[in-house]
Amino acid sequence: MVASLFFLDISRVLRFLKHHCVQHHPCFLLYTCYNYSSDILKKRKAGDPMSLLSCASGTSIWRGYDYYKEQKVTAYDCLTDSQYMGIVRGSEGALYTTTIDLLYPRRSKCNCPHADGRRIICKHMIALFFTIYPDEAEQFYNDAIKAEEDAEEYENEVYEKVVKRIMHMKKAELQQTLLDLLLTGPEWQYDRFVRSEELW
Repeated sequence: MVASLFFLDISRVLRFLKHHCVQHHPCFLLYTCYNYSSDILKKRKAGDPMSLLSCASGTSIWRGYDYYKEQKVTAYDCLTDSQYMGIVRGSEGALYTTTIDLLYPRRSKCNCPHADGRRIICKHMIALFFTIYPDEAEQFYNDAIKAEEDAEEYENEVYEKVVKRIMHMKKAELQQTLLDLLLTGPEWQYDRFVRSEELW
Protein backbone atom coordinates (compact mmCIF):
# COMPACT_ATOMS: atom_id res chain seq x y z
CA MET A 1 0.00 0.00 0.00
CA VAL A 2 2.72 2.48 0.97
CA ALA A 3 4.49 2.00 -2.33
CA SER A 4 1.38 3.16 -4.14
CA LEU A 5 1.74 6.60 -2.53
CA PHE A 6 4.71 7.32 -4.75
CA PHE A 7 2.68 7.10 -7.92
CA LEU A 8 0.11 9.75 -6.99
CA ASP A 9 0.11 12.74 -9.31
CA ILE A 10 0.33 16.23 -7.83
CA SER A 11 -3.39 16.97 -8.30
CA ARG A 12 -4.31 13.96 -6.19
CA VAL A 13 -1.86 15.01 -3.51
CA LEU A 14 -3.37 18.48 -3.40
CA ARG A 15 -6.89 17.11 -3.12
CA PHE A 16 -5.83 14.81 -0.33
CA LEU A 17 -4.07 17.59 1.59
CA LYS A 18 -6.99 19.97 1.19
CA HIS A 19 -9.62 17.51 2.39
CA HIS A 20 -7.71 15.35 4.86
CA CYS A 21 -4.49 16.86 6.16
CA VAL A 22 -4.20 20.63 6.04
CA GLN A 23 -6.33 21.20 9.10
CA HIS A 24 -4.66 18.49 11.19
CA HIS A 25 -0.91 18.84 10.83
CA PRO A 26 1.64 21.52 11.87
CA CYS A 27 3.60 21.11 8.62
CA PHE A 28 1.12 23.47 6.99
CA LEU A 29 -0.60 26.71 7.92
CA LEU A 30 -3.85 26.01 9.71
CA TYR A 31 -7.34 27.11 8.91
CA THR A 32 -8.93 29.04 11.77
CA CYS A 33 -12.40 28.85 13.21
CA TYR A 34 -13.56 32.33 14.10
CA ASN A 35 -15.32 32.53 17.45
CA TYR A 36 -17.17 35.83 17.69
CA SER A 37 -17.81 35.51 21.39
CA SER A 38 -14.19 34.97 22.40
CA ASP A 39 -12.34 37.00 19.78
CA ILE A 40 -14.37 40.20 19.74
CA LEU A 41 -16.77 40.43 22.62
CA LYS A 42 -14.28 39.54 25.33
CA LYS A 43 -12.16 42.50 24.29
CA ARG A 44 -14.94 44.86 25.42
CA LYS A 45 -14.30 46.80 28.58
CA ALA A 46 -15.89 45.68 31.82
CA GLY A 47 -19.02 47.72 32.43
CA ASP A 48 -19.72 48.10 28.72
CA PRO A 49 -23.23 46.72 28.02
CA MET A 50 -21.64 44.35 25.53
CA SER A 51 -19.86 42.62 28.40
CA LEU A 52 -23.10 40.70 28.86
CA LEU A 53 -22.36 39.06 25.54
CA SER A 54 -18.79 38.29 26.55
CA CYS A 55 -20.18 36.03 29.29
CA ALA A 56 -22.42 34.09 26.90
CA SER A 57 -21.62 31.18 24.62
CA GLY A 58 -21.67 31.67 20.87
CA THR A 59 -24.73 29.43 20.65
CA SER A 60 -26.65 31.49 23.22
CA ILE A 61 -25.76 34.71 21.42
CA TRP A 62 -26.95 33.47 18.04
CA ARG A 63 -30.11 31.90 19.45
CA GLY A 64 -30.78 35.10 21.37
CA TYR A 65 -30.29 37.11 18.20
CA ASP A 66 -32.82 34.87 16.43
CA TYR A 67 -35.29 35.38 19.28
CA TYR A 68 -34.77 39.13 19.02
CA LYS A 69 -35.46 39.07 15.27
CA GLU A 70 -38.54 36.93 15.88
CA GLN A 71 -39.74 39.48 18.46
CA LYS A 72 -40.07 36.91 21.22
CA VAL A 73 -39.58 39.57 23.91
CA THR A 74 -43.19 40.37 24.71
CA ALA A 75 -42.55 43.12 27.28
CA TYR A 76 -39.74 44.72 29.26
CA ASP A 77 -39.17 47.41 31.84
CA CYS A 78 -36.19 49.36 33.16
CA LEU A 79 -35.50 48.65 36.82
CA THR A 80 -32.37 50.78 37.24
CA ASP A 81 -29.83 52.41 34.94
CA SER A 82 -28.22 49.02 34.36
CA GLN A 83 -30.96 46.50 35.15
CA TYR A 84 -33.89 45.44 33.00
CA MET A 85 -36.62 42.86 33.38
CA GLY A 86 -38.56 41.32 30.52
CA ILE A 87 -40.86 38.52 29.48
CA VAL A 88 -39.50 36.29 26.72
CA ARG A 89 -41.45 33.64 24.86
CA GLY A 90 -39.61 30.30 24.56
CA SER A 91 -39.43 27.93 21.63
CA GLU A 92 -42.50 25.99 22.82
CA GLY A 93 -44.51 29.04 23.76
CA ALA A 94 -43.68 29.18 27.47
CA LEU A 95 -43.10 32.64 28.94
CA TYR A 96 -39.93 33.22 30.94
CA THR A 97 -39.18 36.06 33.31
CA THR A 98 -35.74 37.39 32.49
CA THR A 99 -33.63 39.97 34.29
CA ILE A 100 -30.33 41.31 32.97
CA ASP A 101 -27.72 43.29 34.88
CA LEU A 102 -25.39 45.14 32.52
CA LEU A 103 -22.85 46.08 35.20
CA TYR A 104 -22.73 42.61 36.73
CA PRO A 105 -23.79 40.20 33.95
CA ARG A 106 -23.46 37.09 36.14
CA ARG A 107 -26.23 38.47 38.35
CA SER A 108 -28.64 38.25 35.44
CA LYS A 109 -31.44 35.73 35.92
CA CYS A 110 -33.95 33.74 33.90
CA ASN A 111 -36.36 31.07 35.05
CA CYS A 112 -35.93 28.98 31.90
CA PRO A 113 -34.74 25.37 32.39
CA HIS A 114 -31.28 26.20 31.06
CA ALA A 115 -30.49 29.17 33.31
CA ASP A 116 -32.72 28.82 36.36
CA GLY A 117 -30.53 28.79 39.46
CA ARG A 118 -27.31 28.96 37.42
CA ARG A 119 -24.88 31.83 36.81
CA ILE A 120 -25.02 31.62 33.03
CA ILE A 121 -26.20 33.89 30.25
CA CYS A 122 -29.00 32.25 28.27
CA LYS A 123 -30.58 33.07 24.90
CA HIS A 124 -33.55 34.76 26.59
CA MET A 125 -31.21 37.24 28.31
CA ILE A 126 -29.50 37.95 24.99
CA ALA A 127 -32.86 38.44 23.26
CA LEU A 128 -33.85 40.92 25.95
CA PHE A 129 -30.53 42.75 25.64
CA PHE A 130 -30.80 43.05 21.85
CA THR A 131 -34.42 44.23 22.13
CA ILE A 132 -33.33 47.02 24.47
CA TYR A 133 -30.24 47.82 22.39
CA PRO A 134 -31.16 47.15 18.73
CA ASP A 135 -28.05 49.03 17.54
CA GLU A 136 -25.92 46.50 19.39
CA ALA A 137 -27.82 43.67 17.69
CA GLU A 138 -27.08 45.22 14.32
CA GLN A 139 -23.42 45.69 15.27
CA PHE A 140 -23.18 42.08 16.41
CA TYR A 141 -24.60 40.79 13.14
CA ASN A 142 -22.40 43.02 10.98
CA ASP A 143 -19.28 42.05 12.92
CA ALA A 144 -20.16 38.36 12.65
CA ILE A 145 -20.69 38.58 8.89
CA LYS A 146 -17.43 40.47 8.49
CA ALA A 147 -15.62 37.84 10.56
CA GLU A 148 -17.06 35.08 8.38
CA GLU A 149 -15.92 36.87 5.23
CA ASP A 150 -12.45 37.41 6.71
CA ALA A 151 -12.24 33.74 7.68
CA GLU A 152 -13.19 32.67 4.16
CA GLU A 153 -10.62 35.02 2.65
CA TYR A 154 -7.97 33.72 5.03
CA GLU A 155 -8.83 30.12 4.15
CA ASN A 156 -8.35 30.88 0.47
CA GLU A 157 -5.01 32.55 1.18
CA VAL A 158 -3.87 29.57 3.22
CA TYR A 159 -4.80 27.14 0.48
CA GLU A 160 -2.90 29.18 -2.10
CA LYS A 161 0.17 29.15 0.14
CA VAL A 162 -0.15 25.40 0.63
CA VAL A 163 -0.33 24.88 -3.14
CA LYS A 164 2.67 27.13 -3.70
CA ARG A 165 4.66 25.31 -1.03
CA ILE A 166 3.83 21.90 -2.52
CA MET A 167 4.69 23.00 -6.04
CA HIS A 168 8.18 23.96 -4.86
CA MET A 169 8.81 20.70 -3.01
CA LYS A 170 11.05 18.07 -4.51
CA LYS A 171 9.52 14.65 -5.18
CA ALA A 172 11.26 12.93 -2.28
CA GLU A 173 10.32 15.73 0.13
CA LEU A 174 6.72 15.65 -1.05
CA GLN A 175 6.50 11.89 -0.62
CA GLN A 176 7.99 12.04 2.87
CA THR A 177 5.67 14.87 3.91
CA LEU A 178 2.64 12.95 2.73
CA LEU A 179 3.75 9.87 4.63
CA ASP A 180 4.34 11.97 7.75
CA LEU A 181 0.87 13.43 7.47
CA LEU A 182 -0.67 10.00 7.16
CA LEU A 183 1.33 8.32 9.90
CA THR A 184 1.20 11.10 12.49
CA GLY A 185 -2.32 12.36 11.81
CA PRO A 186 -5.57 10.99 13.22
CA GLU A 187 -6.39 7.35 12.54
CA TRP A 188 -9.51 8.16 10.52
CA GLN A 189 -7.32 10.15 8.12
CA TYR A 190 -5.07 7.15 7.44
CA ASP A 191 -8.02 4.77 7.11
CA ARG A 192 -9.81 7.07 4.70
CA PHE A 193 -6.71 7.33 2.55
CA VAL A 194 -6.32 3.55 2.50
CA ARG A 195 -9.95 3.08 1.45
CA SER A 196 -9.73 5.68 -1.30
CA GLU A 197 -10.45 4.12 -4.69
CA GLU A 198 -8.03 6.55 -6.31
CA LEU A 199 -5.12 4.68 -4.75
CA TRP A 200 -5.66 1.49 -6.68
